[in-house]
Amino acid sequence: MAPPEMSLFDGIKATNRAPSAKQIELEMTTVDAEWERLGKPDVSMIKIDVEGMELEVITGGDRLLAEHNYPPLVYECWQHFDWYRPKAKKLDDLVRSMGYQTHTLKNTTFAVHKDREIEVIYEGDNMRIDRKKI
Repeated sequence: MAPPEMSLFDGIKATNRAPSAKQIELEMTTVDAEWERLGKPDVSMIKIDVEGMELEVITGGDRLLAEHNYPPLVYECWQHFDWYRPKAKKLDDLVRSMGYQTHTLKNTTFAVHKDREIEVIYEGDNMRIDRKKI
């Protein structure tokens, strides 16, 4: 986790920078474990928003990704934070090693597997997909 002076994790971990109503403890799990617990439902796309823990989420979902022919991924990647750059590189290396091609606009990365017939189109400050087959 980031040091308390980095407000990115306010709300997830008590930094005492803002008042908090209460703290709760949650059990951690993996994407694969939850997917299996739910009976392995079909997955066509995955959106990840976990405040800097994207690498861990993708690592914990490798079976789901492989069994569903590597569905498109959308996740945040804060390359503009110096402290996050090494982790962003590891995340990019992992996703690319799985056969994904990454497209980043501002803080958002859209990763499409090389075997999928999807074109990513940039329109100014926006990104859209033209899908033939997801």
